Amino acid sequence: MIKQGVVDPVFEEFIASKCAEWANLKYQVTPELTRYDFSLNDDRDIRVLGEIKTRTEWFPDWFIEDKKSGWVLEACKLFKCSPWYIIHCLPNQTTYQINLHANFPYRRGTMHKEPGMFVDLRHWKIVGDCESPLTRMSPLDWK
Repeated sequence: MIKQGVVDPVFEEFIASKCAEWANLKYQVTPELTRYDFSLNDDRDIRVLGEIKTRTEWFPDWFIEDKKSGWVLEACKLFKCSPWYIIHCLPNQTTYQINLHANFPYRRGTMHKEPGMFVDLRHWKIVGDCESPLTRMSPLDWK
């Protein structure tokens, strides 16, 4: 079971790969002490830097920490790429994405003494499931 606030590198890689497939890009998960969790790139350049958060409860608005989002926004200025904030909600097994460069309404607040903004769920995109368009092989196909 994954708990909120606990870093699980295997799960972060899964979420990064899910985002990469959804965006039709390649992914790279960063080492644990890096200030962002993953990057998405094509053959020429970095296109996205992202932060992944896991939530153990569903909320009608997701919280974006100022500290994390601020650093991703600053780094994206250098790399000239898009800053993504990703929330994976464990209760409904849904991954939500928001581009921090997008113009969306929010309300200021704090969560666990961290300042940030609450963004209504309707402004987030749902990252689609990673499923192959191919059907599973039947036991007869294996022979």
